[in-house]
Amino acid sequence: PSLVIKLVQMLEDRGFQGGKNVLLGTSLCCDELARVLEDDLNEIYGNNFNLGGLAGFPFAGNTGFGAMAAHIPDNGYGL
Repeated sequence: PSLVIKLVQMLEDRGFQGGKNVLLGTSLCCDELARVLEDDLNEIYGNNFNLGGLAGFPFAGNTGFGAMAAHIPDNGYGL
């Protein structure tokens, strides 16, 4: 998964430390093709906060984003 490797390298250079200070939020399609990417990212960043979605557009709305933001680690990042 070269996309994931490049993404992780780029983000580590900017202070994102895997599952230590990052909450991964996703809004991937629910089909099986997106599961591979989600699984690869979950291995690095831990369990994701699923915002629901289709083609990358989240279904969660303001309440869902607020809930996600409340779970971001102190002095951490939402990804």
